[in-house]
Amino acid sequence: MWQFKGNMRPSFAVEPAEGQESVWDYPRPPICLQDSREVIVRCGDVVVAKSTQSIRVLETASPPTFYIPPSDVILKCDGSRCN
Repeated sequence: MWQFKGNMRPSFAVEPAEGQESVWDYPRPPICLQDSREVIVRCGDVVVAKSTQSIRVLETASPPTFYIPPSDVILKCDGSRCN
């Protein structure tokens, strides 16, 4: 059974530096937080999404995951391929 629920770090976890977060401090079950920081997703040089309205999901031992509203995804299609 998974014993880490964000209330203690395992002995092998590195202590985060000032201004950093540790995935071991994130809760279990996960929480969802509104995040107003600008998130930009690129494919090469092409911006495919840009948002200041993302949802950040935090769960013990997992990196933060950002979900972007569909309205902030940018699709430019030339008929054969989308950029």
